[in-house]
Amino acid sequence: MTDEVVPGLYDRLIDRRLQSTIDGLDPARLVAAISEVDPADLPDRISEVVATLTRRALSSVSDDNRADAALQLVSDIHELIDDTWPDIADDQSRLAEPVQRLTAIEKVDPTNRPIPIIRPITPLRDTVLMTNDRSQPAVGREIAAEIDSADRIDLVLAFIRWTGIRGLLEPLRRHVEAGKPLRVITTTYTGSTELRALEA
Repeated sequence: MTDEVVPGLYDRLIDRRLQSTIDGLDPARLVAAISEVDPADLPDRISEVVATLTRRALSSVSDDNRADAALQLVSDIHELIDDTWPDIADDQSRLAEPVQRLTAIEKVDPTNRPIPIIRPITPLRDTVLMTNDRSQPAVGREIAAEIDSADRIDLVLAFIRWTGIRGLLEPLRRHVEAGKPLRVITTTYTGSTELRALEA
């Protein structure tokens, strides 16, 4: 974040650098609107501050040493929290070594080979807006790829048309036949919903 501020709306926690900037606003004929932070918002807001500091710290470490630095940083944070809230940071919440991530739990076939679960191209941890632009993954393909791993599906559509739903019918059918819930929310807005598509 830059130290410069311009007139407009903000929603930033005030650190010492920003406080110094705010203290110097008067000569520019600007004034800051400041409010208390709702205690209910503090866990998320402070998490953002710690995440930003963590990102900066680990980004400054070379790739060769980053995993060790990450483990040490998490361990230090764990100790700090454990000193004050011993019931929160138990030993089982420490990172296992080496640093790895779980990407799937897959069933195995009769020959004990894993049966891969289809993965979407977009990362599971990201929230993305897909517009069907040529440079982006196809929306229909990405939705179909999400169905296999879904525990439940809430399908919210302004209208349902055969051309839009037909490519999803088979994966949705498998989902329902596996006993997983599917809820469809739609409208009759402009009469665009097709009865055939809705029934299917």
